[in-house]
This record gives sequence, C-alpha cells and structure tokens, in this order.
Amino acid sequence: MQRYVEQLCGDLLAAAQRRRERPRPLADEYFVTEEERQRAELIRHFSDVERYTSGESNRSMYDTLGFEPEAFPPAERLTDHQLETLVRDLLDLWAAYRTLADAPQGVSARLLYPQLLKRMHDDYFDPGDGGYLHLEFCEYEPARCPWPEGLCSCRIDLGNFSGSGE
Repeated sequence: MQRYVEQLCGDLLAAAQRRRERPRPLADEYFVTEEERQRAELIRHFSDVERYTSGESNRSMYDTLGFEPEAFPPAERLTDHQLETLVRDLLDLWAAYRTLADAPQGVSARLLYPQLLKRMHDDYFDPGDGGYLHLEFCEYEPARCPWPEGLCSCRIDLGNFSGSGE
C-alpha cells in the first residue's frame, strides 16, 4: 500500500503544480486604459456568474480535480503517517484550486480524510482566480456534526456562555 500512496501523492502534487502554472487571464498592464481593464474584469465576472447560475460548471470536485473516487483508499487500510501525507497533499491540491477546508483545528488526519473524500462528491464550483471557496463540514447542528465532542464550536453550551468576556 505504501508504494500506491506515494504514487497517489505524486499525482496530487503534480495536479497542484499544473493548476498553479496554468495560463492566467491577461494581466492589468496589457490594457491601454483603466476603462478597458474594468470592462474586461466585468466581463470575466459576469462570465463566472453565468457559469455558476447555469450549473454548467457544477461537477463533483473529483471531476474538476481529475481524480476518480476509487483512487483514494479507505482510511481503514492506511497508517496514520499515510493518512497525514495524503491529507496534506490533498489539501495542497485544494489550495491550488483556491478552495480551503474549514475543519476544526487539531482534527486528526484519520477523522479529516473521510470527510474530505465525502465532500469531494458534492457539486463543486471552481472559483478560478476570483476569490476563495471555503468548504465547511459541520452544519452547526450538534446531532449531525462529523467531529467528536470538544473539536467543533457547534457543541458549545450557550446556556453557560457569558458574553461579558469573563
């Protein structure tokens, strides 16, 4: 399994590098006037809005990143070190796509990895160069929270919370 994990991590890193090195929209200095730059930016913005509202770009993150779900082994078959390496490289690929995982600080790779894979099945809109996408895993309903007690803020007892800062 170790050799397979190494190859998969290599593929993840190569995909992240390709994404970072892709051609970008024309830089601002190519526009003769500020008005041309603003017009090009507005056209780019409306193009992204149209892609989003039409559902044209709504594919799973697996499709967008170029990986099949089956490429990722189940967490039960991986060591803690393999999971940590896979999570690190997978999050690096997400970051190359300007997508950030909003998970509790201190969550283990063993808990995070299955949640990342589950989230990659959902519809995904690639933000391109127009900002960042933050993906959350908790819906702030304690009964449905994927994290154990003490890791997520959804389980804070607000009855014992005093807003006075004491």
